[in-house]
Amino acid sequence: IITDALLGEHAVFYAQFDYLEQSLPLLIRFPAAKELDQARKLLLRVIEVAREHFAKEEQVLYRLAPQ
Repeated sequence: IITDALLGEHAVFYAQFDYLEQSLPLLIRFPAAKELDQARKLLLRVIEVAREHFAKEEQVLYRLAPQ
């Protein structure tokens, strides 16, 4: 059964995936040492979103898989 809550989770799940997909290519565009801090901040955010995304997979998708 698809509920509003599940649809909301779906939207968050794909928003996180889109963020990761768009952010990772940006990391290779930081060639100068002065931009290293900016690259580090972006990488830490990407890691944070990835962890949230994987946690969501475990909480929602794996629970639904047997169904």
